[in-house]
Amino acid sequence: MTKEFLQLKTSQELADILKDYVRPFHQQQKLMVDLKEAWRRILAETLKAGEDLPPFSRSAVDGYAALAEDTYGAGPDLPVYLDVIGEVEMGKSTSLELNRGEVAAIPTGGMLPRGADCCIMIEDTEKIPDGRIEVMSDYAPGQHVIHQGDDIKAESVLLEAGSKLGAPEIGALAGLGYYRVPVFPALEAAVISTGNELISPDEERRPGEIRDINSYALGALLEEWGHKPRLYGIVEDSRQALLRALEECRKSDLILLSGGSSVGVKDLSIDVINQTGSPGVVLHGLAVKPGKPTILGFLKETPVLGLPGNPASALVIASLIIPALIRLIRGLSLPSKKEVYLTAITARLEQPISSAPGREEFFPVALSRMNNGREKDVIIGARPIAGKSNLITTLVESAGLVRIAAGQEGLPAGSSVEVIPLTGERGLLFRKEIDKDG
Repeated sequence: MTKEFLQLKTSQELADILKDYVRPFHQQQKLMVDLKEAWRRILAETLKAGEDLPPFSRSAVDGYAALAEDTYGAGPDLPVYLDVIGEVEMGKSTSLELNRGEVAAIPTGGMLPRGADCCIMIEDTEKIPDGRIEVMSDYAPGQHVIHQGDDIKAESVLLEAGSKLGAPEIGALAGLGYYRVPVFPALEAAVISTGNELISPDEERRPGEIRDINSYALGALLEEWGHKPRLYGIVEDSRQALLRALEECRKSDLILLSGGSSVGVKDLSIDVINQTGSPGVVLHGLAVKPGKPTILGFLKETPVLGLPGNPASALVIASLIIPALIRLIRGLSLPSKKEVYLTAITARLEQPISSAPGREEFFPVALSRMNNGREKDVIIGARPIAGKSNLITTLVESAGLVRIAAGQEGLPAGSSVEVIPLTGERGLLFRKEIDKDG
């Protein structure tokens, strides 16, 4: 007997279920890795800046460090003349101190001498034989100067726990002296595809058979998020085969089971999950389109996510749930709506989208450029991609998803929409107190 059978839950109810059942078994597991090996890893601790970056005020141009007030009123027809008292050496501290009427030669990146508050570009000067320069432009305080701490101040939060380490993050860590960083271990996710009709991509297809898309698409998605997919392969629609597959995969951190989640004689997933471990199935059915027959279960601490067999639906639901699930496994909080939409692209809907109220819908769209007949009035257009949930090419063409709240009856053409990348690493779930639009 199943515990839940297509009792549709909202995405917020799903978030609450996740928080109730997920145990943060990776919370205490942290690895210290060399910064050279940290690319695409997930930071396990919040890190602060141990010093200002940059650590000293420096020039942004080749030229002369100066006092801005000495240049006021200068121009090509009325230059000012300033004494050059020395030169700043690149990579070295300087003991030079400027007084009124004095400048020091300085390279890009050179330390600003005491007393200087701007840097004059060399293009705005001319050297004259008596050791002075002619300045033919006026400057404001701070012009062409990168001040100490402009990038980040000491003791400021540099990166939050849960941040993915890309090139900019690694560069910032290097600049602040972090040569080893704490990261979470990559999670292993077992991926099982079920169905008697499935064959692997290298097999010759016979009538009635289709090639396994989900194993490879889900595996690539997991790798993109920095995890280790274990592609178990294709399992036939039989109780014994599915039981054996779940038993062999239960040591993984997460099990993804695609197919076998809808109502039907051969849809055994719910019974088999319940038979394999406790608490078993805790959810069957989401008030989300696509993805209505989604299953969530637990074999003790190991989550089992039952995804629709249709490839496009499986990818949307995986992107909806998995990042949030993994954040909870790692002892992190679910992201807010604001965090989810950080990477969204604002666009103008080119065509209306129809949606029946009652289910939250995620609709794939392609992006285009529109100018409405005026060259300067360029906007980003979002074109809905019509297609059934089993058509993987609808997602190939799409740039992301537009979310339609459960209470909305579609969106009219011309609406301003937020296009969320399908592979957004924070997922599409967000906290109820942030989500005010139903």
